[in-house]
Amino acid sequence: MLRATQWEPEGAAEKERSLPVLYTAILIACISGAPSECRTHEMLITAGANPITAYVEAQTRAAEWLQQHPGLAQHSLTIRPGRSA
Repeated sequence: MLRATQWEPEGAAEKERSLPVLYTAILIACISGAPSECRTHEMLITAGANPITAYVEAQTRAAEWLQQHPGLAQHSLTIRPGRSA
């Protein structure tokens, strides 16, 4: 009886585990005088494979984005693993 096995090149499993994870930061910013008028801004975060460093980069990038868009205030900031659509 033949058994099907999945063949992987040597070291493939280790290489796959060491690949960095991409994150998407989702910033929701609202107009300062009208908190019901908000916009969503998505940023690709490439700060390595753990969510803590990704969130630190997301906070920095969100602050930079908000400086470039006066009149908007941060409502929320979340990160999600993977790239946005």
